[in-house]
Amino acid sequence: MRNSKDSIPVPALIVSDFDGTLKKSGRSLSAAFRRAAGLYVRQGGRFVIATARPLYAVEPYIREIRFIRYLILCNGSQIFDRRTRKSLYSGPVDPGVARYVADRVWNDERFVVILIGRKATLVNRLLKRGPLSAYQKDLKAKAAAFGRARPSPVGDALTSGEILNIEVSAESAALESFRRDLVRRFGAAVSARLSWPGFLEVYRGDASKGRALDRVAGFLNVPRSGIMAFGDADNDIDLFRRSGVGVAMKNSTPGLLSRADHVCGHYLKDGVAKFISRLVRGR
Repeated sequence: MRNSKDSIPVPALIVSDFDGTLKKSGRSLSAAFRRAAGLYVRQGGRFVIATARPLYAVEPYIREIRFIRYLILCNGSQIFDRRTRKSLYSGPVDPGVARYVADRVWNDERFVVILIGRKATLVNRLLKRGPLSAYQKDLKAKAAAFGRARPSPVGDALTSGEILNIEVSAESAALESFRRDLVRRFGAAVSARLSWPGFLEVYRGDASKGRALDRVAGFLNVPRSGIMAFGDADNDIDLFRRSGVGVAMKNSTPGLLSRADHVCGHYLKDGVAKFISRLVRGR
């Protein structure tokens, strides 16, 4: 791992995770980020966000940030072009996986289940406090279903190929047991990775932030060597693998820190903005 103050070439493309990396508090990204990233783009760079969130949970934060055109959403299950308002790629979770998750843990009080669809989010329990409660509000959950797992609208979403990402939260032991069972049952058809302890991301097996990044880089004709990635969790590891430079937040998981080329400041202290500012200003 190199020190973040070492001389680093300015990349042609920067891709950044959202939660724990860019997003701090409030309903917009920080002024420091907008200044640093805006200057980077004005100098010819491209900036892409890669997140587990769906479109409707990201856009409120970047509505006024016009220099971000491409969004990698739902852990790479969707690529969205904000300029044309069209999806350039979409890969929903296999309906069999979605049904299994709902049947297995939807009614289990130990688990909070979030089914992220293209236009709405379905949850089994709405929490009143804590970080997950705030996240549920960001997702604008339009339906909270209780009892059986398959009455409409949950059943409709499970069978229609509507679900792009599934998030499951529980205590670590129960969640790890569920994750192992899911991978054993569905194999390569599913990806099931912890983004943070106690928070599992489930999506289609051939989707990842990194594969989506390859597609975006292809659109922009940028080689991997010209890409810099920022992240904070294990679901960002594939971004680092497919980038020339990986920059982990100070608050990152040990797994991501071990793969980082550089480490920047904590997300609450505008680590990404300060790192980019040093890059573009040559300091």
